[in-house]
Amino acid sequence: MSTVSQQKIALIACGSFSPVTYLHLRVLEMARDHLMKNNVGQVVTGILSPVSDGYKKTDLAPAPHRVEMLKLAVASSDWLEVDSWESENPEFTPTAIAFRHFSKVLEERYGEPVKLFFVCGSDLFMTFSDLKVWDPDHVVELFGHGIIVIERTGYDSLPTLKNTPLLAPFEKNVQFVQQLIANEISSTSIRKCIRAGLSIKYLTADSVIDYIRKHKLWAN
Repeated sequence: MSTVSQQKIALIACGSFSPVTYLHLRVLEMARDHLMKNNVGQVVTGILSPVSDGYKKTDLAPAPHRVEMLKLAVASSDWLEVDSWESENPEFTPTAIAFRHFSKVLEERYGEPVKLFFVCGSDLFMTFSDLKVWDPDHVVELFGHGIIVIERTGYDSLPTLKNTPLLAPFEKNVQFVQQLIANEISSTSIRKCIRAGLSIKYLTADSVIDYIRKHKLWAN
């Protein structure tokens, strides 16, 4: 009989969430299932952290809207939460810097260090090889925590890990999770449906859909 580690773990997902989709929530559920199945530790929380408006991404809804939609989306969860710290900063906050915030807040909450895992899709993971996108010092800091990669159709992320000199030394800190039920919902596809006048029901929570309609987001 295997022994379950008592190490407290927090799963962190950072992104635009413009808007939040069911896939954003599912990646955290899949990551938790993976860790629990492998007796890696005790997952105490899953945090969704939206980027600030300083990210200046196309179609990025104002941060207060994105934070509110996330809160609506996780309202029925007993372990997911939204952290608005990153979104409240006027300038874009690198993910590694945001992790320093999470580490401090969670250690204060639980009275002991909490191991952090960055949870992302294989499409985002493959960008870690591009040092024009990521600061190498921030990559080293982030990979020093732990990475859980949710595989997505059409992306082979393992070679990125093995063939990138900066990443290869952290191979033991990276875990890959195959989707049992493939899910390719994206914020981009939801925005396209909205602009085309098509239904987005079952792509995100009904409460989020109601919020989008009420505030006429991406209506133009």
